[in-house]
Amino acid sequence: LTPAGLAAIAGYADAVGVEKSLVQPVGADGALAAPTTLVRDAHRAGLAVHVWTLRRDPAFLPAAYRGDAAAEWRRFAALGVDGIFGD
Repeated sequence: LTPAGLAAIAGYADAVGVEKSLVQPVGADGALAAPTTLVRDAHRAGLAVHVWTLRRDPAFLPAAYRGDAAAEWRRFAALGVDGIFGD
């Protein structure tokens, strides 16, 4: 999602729902990579950002959050997302 693409979406929507790795990428080894600019770019376009799907099951948690599933929720809140879908 580019800034131009987000601006186009803002013409017909109030928010975008994106897979969580589009905001917080995770490497093949489970380590967190640098967050993307998606939240900032979407907010500049006037869009809210909702990420999906956070799960507490160890198989779905990046290595950085194992043992503390709530840490992933806190991370996305700190990154400025407006909504989170979870199981």
